[in-house]
Amino acid sequence: MPADDDSKDINAPLPRMTREAALKWARDYTDYMGGIAGVDIDRSTEVPRFGKCVGKNDEVAEDGRFTLTYYVFAEVPHTQHTAAVRALKSRLEKEGYEMAGYREYQDAYYSASLSARHKEHGYTVMADTNKPKKTSPDSMSFSANVPCMLPPDAEQQQF
Repeated sequence: MPADDDSKDINAPLPRMTREAALKWARDYTDYMGGIAGVDIDRSTEVPRFGKCVGKNDEVAEDGRFTLTYYVFAEVPHTQHTAAVRALKSRLEKEGYEMAGYREYQDAYYSASLSARHKEHGYTVMADTNKPKKTSPDSMSFSANVPCMLPPDAEQQQF
């Protein structure tokens, strides 16, 4: 059943993955995105954030399920941001991602932005002009996010 099917049973089995495997996937995928975009990811800037899964009715289980939001940065002249998001859009659409948002670089205010969700697995990825000091748009953030996963050895809590 596709990840975007709203008729999903609240107690349907969750996909299983360890936190370590999720983090490895996110690191590998942001490296992959950097390769597509033609930029060097600065791994020293990584920010992994594990969170709890929140259900459709705001339920939160205590069985170890988690989500992961992961992002890193790369120094990229703003003149290359449009080429980067174009290349990503082209490749990701071929790999089963659906664009949730897309904008090419216009200026520091209307910056480059791409957001996509994998139709089957629910993974989301993003690439955006980054404004860390709000003075120079010469960097980009790359994000890979893991949807709700249950550790392989956990017993899934029922609601």
